[in-house]
Amino acid sequence: MGYRLPQPLVPEPGESLPGLIMRNAAAYRFTDPTRVLRRLNPPKVILVSLCQADPAGPLGTAMRDALGLDGAEWGRLAMGTDGDTTIRLNRHVVWREQARLDARTVCPACLAEAPCHRAVWFLDALPICAVHGIRLDPAEVERVLPASRATMSAIKVGGMMGVHYSHVLHWARRGLMATVPPGGPGEVGLRFSRADVDAFLAEFVLGGELARMDADGGRPNGAMTRHLRFMGVAMVSGPGAGDGGKLAVFRRAEVTPEVLARVGQVRQRRAVPTRELRQRGYERVALAAEAIGKAWGARLRRVNNRFTDEATGRVVQVVSGRRPDLMGVFMFNVQRESLDILRRAPDAWVALVPNEGETFLLLPLAEVRWRGTGAAHHITVRFDGQGLPTDLVRFALPLVPPSAEAA
Repeated sequence: MGYRLPQPLVPEPGESLPGLIMRNAAAYRFTDPTRVLRRLNPPKVILVSLCQADPAGPLGTAMRDALGLDGAEWGRLAMGTDGDTTIRLNRHVVWREQARLDARTVCPACLAEAPCHRAVWFLDALPICAVHGIRLDPAEVERVLPASRATMSAIKVGGMMGVHYSHVLHWARRGLMATVPPGGPGEVGLRFSRADVDAFLAEFVLGGELARMDADGGRPNGAMTRHLRFMGVAMVSGPGAGDGGKLAVFRRAEVTPEVLARVGQVRQRRAVPTRELRQRGYERVALAAEAIGKAWGARLRRVNNRFTDEATGRVVQVVSGRRPDLMGVFMFNVQRESLDILRRAPDAWVALVPNEGETFLLLPLAEVRWRGTGAAHHITVRFDGQGLPTDLVRFALPLVPPSAEAA
């Protein structure tokens, strides 16, 4: 046996298969009746057409199992036959020309007694109710569904916003989205009004909207989300916010055009040709060496990117680094051969120079935790959106000494 609704409703006497599916949809608070069968991956057709599937075929048996019907109940409710010109109503095979499948009628008195759709109402040759003797009222079968609700469920709100309802429940429990009291006994769980949804969207911007803002394209929790956090914009909820949320949420007032422009500027700076990046790295290594010489009060001799104070034997390896992505993490690579030379020096230091910003790090070799094996090793250091280190802060120095700036 396949998928089965947790608590399927029992068919009423004379009820039609579309009517049973719609009553189950109302019980599970689905506005679209076909959602009852969503796990069966049915074809995207209207409900009445869906109900005419072959009763013994894969879809027919899956519908029977999902609705919790036994063989006798399914034999009465199933509408499909082995031909294209007939259908079944209450076990009776009738010609399609005898059925009123696209212009359905109902009996108001029958609905008042039991709110369900009867299969006999599909017959075109039956304009009068056989029970009450009154003329059938032209109407859609949806008349059997409960009246519109005064408030909205999380599922309804999620559908409006294009997100899964679990996000809506999370925001409500966090106090980010307001709720309202239920509008009646049939409204259970957390309830929402349209004003609540509008207020939430006015105050917050979601990851999906950020992705649409991104000129480079992206995903709801993708690059733009990471870049905003890097630029110092606080995430109210979502991955990295520590609240268990799974979709990024920022305050709309903090995602200003100025912030988005800064993101674009940093991205543009990263789109620099490799040759230019190497030249910039070479120049920044020279600036760092000059700053180190002034800090130590020494003249340094350069061999590649290694600088030596011959008076004291102190050696410093200056390493230029860049970010693999627009994030706060810079990667600094050094060859194994250079490390071996440093380890043999009596007083060894390492200078980590990012390829942007006005700050670098100067620290003893013993303070560096290298990663990697073989010919190359690396270290990663986190900087903020202003180019200031957030790791190893006590070793930070200005790339251009204050005296040089004053000059």
